[in-house]
This record gives sequence, C-alpha cells and structure tokens, in this order.
Amino acid sequence: MLISYGLFALAAAPFWFLPDGIAHAAFTPVIAVGMWALAAASLIMAKGVERVSWRTRVGLRFRGRWTRILAWMPLGLVLVIAILLLSELVAAVRGVPMDLTGRTWLETGTAQLAEQNGQEIPAIALVLVTAATVFAGLAVTMLATLGEEIGWRGWLWPALTPLGRIPAALVGGVIWSLWHLPVVLIGYNYPGASRVAAVAMFLLPCIAMTLLFGALTDRAGGSPLPAALAHAGINTLSGVLLGIAATIQTMAHYSHFLDGPLGIAGVLLMAAAGGLLLLGRREPALPRLDPLGDGHVPQTPADDGAECGPTLPTADGAIDASGLHLVPGLIDTHVHLGTVEPVEAAARAGPTTVIDLGTHPDELIERLRAHPGIPSILSAGSAASAPGSTQIAVMGFPTQSGVESPDDAERYLDWRSRHGADLLKIII
Repeated sequence: MLISYGLFALAAAPFWFLPDGIAHAAFTPVIAVGMWALAAASLIMAKGVERVSWRTRVGLRFRGRWTRILAWMPLGLVLVIAILLLSELVAAVRGVPMDLTGRTWLETGTAQLAEQNGQEIPAIALVLVTAATVFAGLAVTMLATLGEEIGWRGWLWPALTPLGRIPAALVGGVIWSLWHLPVVLIGYNYPGASRVAAVAMFLLPCIAMTLLFGALTDRAGGSPLPAALAHAGINTLSGVLLGIAATIQTMAHYSHFLDGPLGIAGVLLMAAAGGLLLLGRREPALPRLDPLGDGHVPQTPADDGAECGPTLPTADGAIDASGLHLVPGLIDTHVHLGTVEPVEAAARAGPTTVIDLGTHPDELIERLRAHPGIPSILSAGSAASAPGSTQIAVMGFPTQSGVESPDDAERYLDWRSRHGADLLKIII
C-alpha cells in the first residue's frame, strides 16, 4: 500500500503547484498513468516479497474463467448504467429539474451541431456521435481503471476477504478512499465543496464501490476485468447520462453529496447491488469435517451425563430412494487446484472433500473456497522442498517454502500455521 500511495502521490504532485491544478490539460493523462501505481505495487509485492506468480496472484490467469469473465463484463456494465440512471431518477424525485426524456439534450445538441456545421443535423446523428464517443471513452478509460483494479480487486480484495465480504469492503473502501487524497485535496470530486467534507464523504462511495466491484470479481472467478469495465463505466458515463437528463436549471439544484454515483443515492444503490450479487456466496473459511456440514457438531447429553452423537435436524422433506444406493461423500486425497471449474466438476462427480497437496498463493485457495456448491477444500498450500528446488526455481513456489535446516523447518511451520494450512506436504 505504501508503494502505491507513494507512486500515485508522485503523479499528482505537479498539479499541487501548477496554476490550473486539476483543470490543467495534462491532469487526466498523467493521473491515468498514475492509476497503474496499484498494478506496479502488486507486481513488486508478488515478485519481490511474496515470491509468487503475479498473474496468478492478481487474477489475470484466464484459462477456465473466460465464460464468467465474458459474461460478467457486460453484465457489470449494464448494472452500472442502471445504477446511474436510477440515481438520476432519485434526483428528479427529490425535486432537481431534470428532463428524463432527453428531449432537451437532443434539441440543444442538434442546434449546436447545426451551428457548427452550417446545416440541419438529424437527431440520430447526435445519438450516433455520442454513442461512438462513449464507446471510445470506455475503452480508453478502462486502460486506466484496469491498473487500479489489478491492485484493488486483484491483489487487495482476496487478501481482505478472509475477514468476510462486508468487513473487507469497509477496510478496502477506506484504504481506497485515502489513496485518492492527493487529488481530492486539490479539488477532484465534489466541486465547490469543502475539502474536509469531500474527503469524509468520499469514504462512502469507495466502500460501496469496493463491495460492488469485489462482488463482480468474485462472480468472474477472481478476475478484475469486469470490475475494471464497471469502474470505467462509472467514470465515463456518469457525466454523459447526467448531461442527457439535465436542463439549464439542473446544476443549480443538483447536490454532489446527495445525487449521482458519489452521492448518498449512488452509495445506497451500489451497496444494494453489491449485496445482491453476494447473496448465496459462501464466506471463505477453513473447512471442517463435520457430519452436518454446518461448521460444528452439536452434542446431546445422554441420560447418564455422558455426551452422545450429534443431534440431527428435523427433515424438511423426504426423498424416495427406493431402488437407489446411498453412499457417503467421496474424498479425493490428492489434487492441485487452479480454477474453480475442476472443483465444481468434482462436486458433480461425487467427492464432497478434496485434499490439495501444493497450491500457491494461499489467497487462491481462499478465493476458491468462496464459491458456493463446491467440495470442502483441505489444503497444504505451498509444499516444503529444498531451496532452489524445481518447485521454487521453475514452478514459482514462494522462497519461504525452502527448508534445509531445523530453523528453516520451524519458520516454515510458523508460516503455514499463520496461513491456516490444514496439513503439510514435504517433498524430499
């Protein structure tokens, strides 16, 4: 985080001193480059500190995820458009003068184009020009937002989700909001408002967007691409859609603290959308072997005071299994995990528990455990091997897994224990 904060502050520093500040012509391209500070910081951490594959660590491995990614990129963008439109509707209901039909925009826009070109311009031409501009803007803006999302959703989100999705959104949102300080303090977001109030208010949309973008990342199997497009959608379309719905009186009554994606209306809508996407998502947790699958085995005391077996719940219904066979869930005792699809296939084939004997990084295991309807995962994580072994030198296992002395072994055991390993794998 310190690396990303420092790099972004360095990009924003010139505009603290230039006369035009955020209105300077170089502000947007320079800050767009600065948004890649997150990706750069994640690369430094993955390669220099964690010693793991950067692409795997930040969700940029696409094999087995393409279907989800290609589905959730447009779905996420449509969801963002719906949120923006609803926020404008809320503003109109609140009493802000709006033309939700877009007729004012069409009349004004075609008149301006006619004046510039010296001839009448059909309304469809304005619509097509605007659509082309929006598509181009989305593509260019996503090049910038991808740098952020690789860091926020690719690297930080899976590191925070063991806390639970809601706590992860709260913590991640605060971190994300404070990262924007170098530009918010010089007037970016909430124009005309006190900078103290702007900094405080910006916490709320950052938390809501963290929840929404994190949920999109989960739905896409850990890929940050849908979040990057949704982020670009908010940055590109919020002004466009407001312009289409606005009249000459709109901005005199419009409140950036109440209206739009960064106001209270947008915060509530984004939080609600993120919450709906997370419905039915299982929180990552260490799996436990228990007969009921509910994380604990309740005991009923026997008449003599001794504990007996678990208390079984009352059945909600009955299944006629005549002529069928009932078998316990199978356990696959040796797997290596990468994407969620093979684990889902295992569930359909019969295993209810898989034992992973060598997968890294640890966040990948937690990310897989967050998917509903998959077998329980018991994982060793990074296997212990000799320093410089094939696993470390070629396969990219962390250098912390190298063991050649009793001190190394103690350090390795502490490391595995801190990361919640269920068992150990030792390669001799």
